[in-house]
Amino acid sequence: MLAFMDSIKGDLSPVVVPPKGAMEMEDILKRATDSVLFGKAQPDAAAKTFLTEADNALS
Repeated sequence: MLAFMDSIKGDLSPVVVPPKGAMEMEDILKRATDSVLFGKAQPDAAAKTFLTEADNALS
């Protein structure tokens, strides 16, 4: 097994870890979009909410 892993290690790409909170961005954007589409918020208010939530998730 070790010999096999050594033989392919040059073909493997490095593991890239996304920044903290990056995995939450899709959910945050969907909530903001849905709030506009369903008339629960105006676009400018939804954008401000999105930016606040995104900033909190990434900090």
